[in-house]
Amino acid sequence: MKKFLFLSLFLLTGCVSSTMNNFVNRPVSDVMIDNGPPTYSFDTGPNQRTYIWKIIRSTNEPGVLQTSNSPGGFGNDPTTTTTLQLPQYNEYACYYAFYTQKNGTGQYISDWIVTGFKKPSFNCN
Repeated sequence: MKKFLFLSLFLLTGCVSSTMNNFVNRPVSDVMIDNGPPTYSFDTGPNQRTYIWKIIRSTNEPGVLQTSNSPGGFGNDPTTTTTLQLPQYNEYACYYAFYTQKNGTGQYISDWIVTGFKKPSFNCN
């Protein structure tokens, strides 16, 4: 089971990287068309800029109600035990970074061409 879970997570992470790789050698404006404006952008060197998208992910786990019966015995009465596990809601931030280089004047967002990206963390698929 652990091998299956690891393989599944590995493949999902690969899918995200594959999608991000599709933007390499394209204008960063193409990334914006698909994902909206970046959360952050900053210059990283002459004619180089990094764009970062912060996306909030969430997971919901339903609550579980378990009931178990014990028949008793040796003079003990039968018992029923009920256990409630409350629903869980988790939220976490995923960061997607694209490295770009200026092509032309840099006056327009389409002048910034994606040259690479940083793979997202393992749980951000």
